[in-house]
Amino acid sequence: MTPRQRIATRLAFILISIAGGFLGIALIHSTSRAVCSGCGANFSGTFYGAQENLVTQAIGGTIWPQVAGNGCAVADAVAMVNYDYLAAGKALRFSNSTGQSTIAQGNQGSGASVWGHATPTNAMGGITNIAPDFGNDPRSVAYDIKQYEWGTIQHHDWIYRWTMAHSTRPSFAQQAKEATTLVARAMENWPAPVVVFINGGLHSVVLTGIWSTNDPRTNFPANIQGLVYRDSEGNSTTSRQEISLSTWIGGKYSNPFGTYSLWSLYYGDRDTIADMKNTADPDPTVGLYKPNSVHPHHWYVGFTWVRWDTTGTDAILTPDWAFDAYNGTIMTTP
Repeated sequence: MTPRQRIATRLAFILISIAGGFLGIALIHSTSRAVCSGCGANFSGTFYGAQENLVTQAIGGTIWPQVAGNGCAVADAVAMVNYDYLAAGKALRFSNSTGQSTIAQGNQGSGASVWGHATPTNAMGGITNIAPDFGNDPRSVAYDIKQYEWGTIQHHDWIYRWTMAHSTRPSFAQQAKEATTLVARAMENWPAPVVVFINGGLHSVVLTGIWSTNDPRTNFPANIQGLVYRDSEGNSTTSRQEISLSTWIGGKYSNPFGTYSLWSLYYGDRDTIADMKNTADPDPTVGLYKPNSVHPHHWYVGFTWVRWDTTGTDAILTPDWAFDAYNGTIMTTP
């Protein structure tokens, strides 16, 4: 069997497994709308998202803040794993900050994609990166969550670029609203946190909820009013930030940890005039998603996040695979 035939056969099994997975989604998270008790925001609309009390437990005590300057994504993975354990009625998987070290050290010796890994490596992502990131790239985060999860819970990298939804380029604000709506749809379907890459990819946060005055599943973009996220630069109290949609897509957000661009930038961009590329967070350099002349971008010119997904055959629905967030399909090209 030729390499192309092997890939085609594998993809056929993947698509079959996904179809079955969506029919058999595990009821790990309640499908009812979460109540954002004690949110303190005056945003109108319905709240879609995680259970705030479980988020606080998942990062409480000495679990957060992040232990390294480039360790935001590892801390986020800890939060995601802990949340799913708590939502399933289990004890915390990681009860203190050593969980971050456990993940970072594990990444040095295992977790490479089926296509290999990018070089050089670093002390956070190790060989789990498919791009030579300063920290962890999105594929690495999906792998780390899956590696330390229990059972058959799946997490994958989801990507939005305007070309997935349009033949002509809409305004940047429209693109950001559409991408945020796709995140909201996931939170409406499966009320759980989502790891979102912000500041052009230089940072990641755990998005825990979105307010919208109409249904994100039937409106595109939805009329989103506000968002709440947790920033691993803080602890269970200081990490919590509530912002309006205009701030989310407009950037220049001053918070206790600095001035954030949030989703006012594409992944890979920088908020400077002199250098508009964030070289610390490049596109993949190995594997199926390495850009080429026909498909020049993967994460670039778009937005990306890692979220809870469906159950399925682990050997097929591995974290190596990224998803087109608009169409809900596996990406087979950059």
